[in-house]
Amino acid sequence: NKQLTQAGAVEALLLFLGDHREDLQVVSKSLVALRRLLKQSQDRHSLLLRQISHGGLPEGHRGIQLVVEAMQEHVYDETVVREASLLLTSLSANAGNVPVLMSLALQPCMKALEVHQHEVSVADALAGLLAQLPIEEDESLAK
Repeated sequence: NKQLTQAGAVEALLLFLGDHREDLQVVSKSLVALRRLLKQSQDRHSLLLRQISHGGLPEGHRGIQLVVEAMQEHVYDETVVREASLLLTSLSANAGNVPVLMSLALQPCMKALEVHQHEVSVADALAGLLAQLPIEEDESLAK
């Protein structure tokens, strides 16, 4: 796992998400692989979260943007929405990512929740992500 991340696995998987966004299988497998890397990275967890968030760039939030765009592209696919939601939930552990998640992911997640309200595992993953976000502070939802 450590060798994979050092060899650029995170960047490669995010590149697949960006370059092959229309390909459901590539997107689905890339999201699953990113989550598995994160899940198995006990000692390097925060470094890996940062790598995913930055999307291979020195700073910024390109990775979050790629994950959200992939979820929007395949909003009707249970696996993509569940895996993207769980990955974004992990990324919300970094307080610096929360404002970005609020601006980029909140509305797509609300739409995905409407679409998947009857799929328990997907709805639970989305609800878990939304619970991590300070939605009550979002003025656009108060209107």
